[in-house]
Amino acid sequence: MMNSERDKAYKNGGWRERYAMDNGKETVVMYGGHKCLEYTYDHNNPYQDANGAMWDIDRQKWIF
Repeated sequence: MMNSERDKAYKNGGWRERYAMDNGKETVVMYGGHKCLEYTYDHNNPYQDANGAMWDIDRQKWIF
């Protein structure tokens, strides 16, 4: 994925979303017919609220 898309997601994210981006693995997924970036990390990490955070590339917003 292009760095500019990551930059947009990071800029528009709160603490939760930035945590997911900093600590997670990025995967491109389709969700509801939209191309999205999903960030997942180890389930043993004590902070699980951000696990699975998802940036909708088509709508330019965080959806999870």
